[in-house]
Amino acid sequence: MNNRIHNFRAGLKKAKLYLTLLLLGNCIHANAAIINLTLYNEDPLVDMSSTPLLGNALSGDLVQLLTPGLDGMIDIVNVYNGIADDDVLFASSDNPTHVGAGTFTPANDTGVLSQVMEFEESLIGEQVYIRFWDTSSISTATAYGQTALFTIPTELFPGEVFLNFNPSGAGSLMTTVPFDYLGGSIPEPGALAFLLLATLIFIVRFKYKSATVKPQAYYMNELSIEVSA
Repeated sequence: MNNRIHNFRAGLKKAKLYLTLLLLGNCIHANAAIINLTLYNEDPLVDMSSTPLLGNALSGDLVQLLTPGLDGMIDIVNVYNGIADDDVLFASSDNPTHVGAGTFTPANDTGVLSQVMEFEESLIGEQVYIRFWDTSSISTATAYGQTALFTIPTELFPGEVFLNFNPSGAGSLMTTVPFDYLGGSIPEPGALAFLLLATLIFIVRFKYKSATVKPQAYYMNELSIEVSA
């Protein structure tokens, strides 16, 4: 009887130890699957007048981290949420973010940020780009700018990834694309000129065709004159 009790207690201790190790292993695995991405810039983001975008640790002009989708291309904004075609916000916490995020008071309104975002480890190696706006809301924005494509780098040390999207010496990044919330991106001047030229050609051709093609009533009158004669 004593041996049975002893064996039962020993088995219970082993079961508790196994369960503890299993839970610990799951926790370690879960923690290992989450990576901290520090998104930051050293040279500033600026508006069309070269004035640094505004922001502090609490709020500021909008900054988005996006992936280009299956086509691998950065698309022009033409929808209300500031994303176009198959581009999507990068799957991360604290995204979108804003100018000034993660900075201290001296960095207020200087066009920089240092935002820590959490994301799944499996997304390392994905292509991303940054789009930034001249206000805190797309609905009030008049222009935006964007970077080229980057690849999410490997961990600098366990659990930590750093992406400097505008390093010191690279020069300012500017909001160069005009934007209208109701209509999306405004075409560049060259595109507007081409559109205007095409419209003028259409109007001239339509008027020319209208002037050279006589109405049906004209031919009916001519026919009635010949019959009468």
